[in-house]
Amino acid sequence: MVKKTFELDGRLNLPKKVSFVNRPEGILCIEKFNPSFILVDNDEFEILKELLKGLSIKEASLIGYSKRKNVPLVEEKTKNLLKKIEKYNFYEGLNKPQDSKWPMHLYLTNKCNLKCKTCYKDAGLKKDDELTTKEIFSLVDSFSKQGPTNIVLSGGEPMLKKDFFKILEYIKPYGHKINVVTNGLLIKSRTTAERLTKLVDFLQISLDGATEHYNDFYRGRGTYKKILETIDMFSDLDFTLNIGMIVSEYNFKDIKQNIGNLFNSLKNKNLKLNVSNLLDKGRGKYCKSKGDHNLINEIINAVKDLNIKPKQWNVPTIRTYDCGFARSVTVDSNGEVYFCPVTNEFTKSNLNIRTSNFDFILQSFKEMNKSISVENMENCLDCDLEYLCGGGCRLDNLEKRNSYLNPEDCNKNRRELLYQELVNLRLD
Repeated sequence: MVKKTFELDGRLNLPKKVSFVNRPEGILCIEKFNPSFILVDNDEFEILKELLKGLSIKEASLIGYSKRKNVPLVEEKTKNLLKKIEKYNFYEGLNKPQDSKWPMHLYLTNKCNLKCKTCYKDAGLKKDDELTTKEIFSLVDSFSKQGPTNIVLSGGEPMLKKDFFKILEYIKPYGHKINVVTNGLLIKSRTTAERLTKLVDFLQISLDGATEHYNDFYRGRGTYKKILETIDMFSDLDFTLNIGMIVSEYNFKDIKQNIGNLFNSLKNKNLKLNVSNLLDKGRGKYCKSKGDHNLINEIINAVKDLNIKPKQWNVPTIRTYDCGFARSVTVDSNGEVYFCPVTNEFTKSNLNIRTSNFDFILQSFKEMNKSISVENMENCLDCDLEYLCGGGCRLDNLEKRNSYLNPEDCNKNRRELLYQELVNLRLD
């Protein structure tokens, strides 16, 4: 990365409207409409306030010196602040436009070789009317007219789909980022692992406990050892493998206390941990132990101290208008189209790729996505997190408040949680 040179007499084009939130770790500075945010300490904050008034770097530093009477300290704090401003694009009007392309989540099959208690799809048996390979190829052709974007392939167990590798090979030339979510049990050789790394950009293998007892409780007896064997098949392949873990009250302590030992025991060191909540859908609704974002944050903070790379909530410098509802085309294994990867009666679009032109499907999604925008939520208009939060889960809103536009869990605790997630992303 090329280091930027700042002129002492220069003035920075910083955001015009910034809100400040005091946190134990420092002061969170949020520009709502950009959106962007940085975390500063008290000394950096004093300098930032002067920069926001339009003073030059030199003038702001002099005011900082007048308060602290310590030249080396003020110089260090000024440099640190400028690094943060540059690193996180804390400038006026640098927000990127939202991607004009719609990604796709394709459930290749409902068939699965496991019966996980956490499965929100309630996968197991193959549906009678699942898409043929030829129909999937046709869908990929229509979808790809947008140009390269993201495509997620899952199931069921996607590798049980007939012609799974042929489907990957068909998608690859279109230049899409190919993401595959699998339980990993069908990756039984180094050859298969190598083949996957050449065809996909992101591969996630599910493991729902740091020790055998907890994983096998959710995923089935004997799966823990088999999954670890699969993970190590990818060692030395120059490929980052993602380990997906569902976190609940039941397995939280196990993951937090034992994840370090697990990762140390694995031969494969090129790993990233992706932790998520148990969804109260499908078989997941029968699990007594649920979980929340607080548990996720605790795990993320714990693994950072263990030098384990967590896949975190990503907040790019774009306006987030939604939770992703109708922002990605979800196609179930039988061709039915949904507004959300959580496929149920609340997310069903009543469209099917067998009977609807993909251009029409895409236009329907764009209209739906616009209608559920956070800008249509009266409760969110005055919130400094409006474009960082996006208005919460539309599915939860509809199920619990009978409206996409009435945030289900927007309260002080929810905002505190979001502020803490922003802080976690800026702890350098």
